[in-house]
Amino acid sequence: PTDITVSIPGIAARSAVGEVLTADRIDSINSFDEPGAVPPRPFSASAKDGALVLHLPPHSLTVVHLEP
Repeated sequence: PTDITVSIPGIAARSAVGEVLTADRIDSINSFDEPGAVPPRPFSASAKDGALVLHLPPHSLTVVHLEP
């Protein structure tokens, strides 16, 4: 896992929500035999000292929407 701190000048986001795709193996895929191998999961982050702190799992793709 990794933590990323994001600060965007001119935008005062208090939190972020979105979805994350992750699996134990980086080459995991959804298929007809295993359609839930890489399910979308809810994601949220909160601001600390004016910056968002994102806690990201390994082998993941995360989409976030800022909430003012």
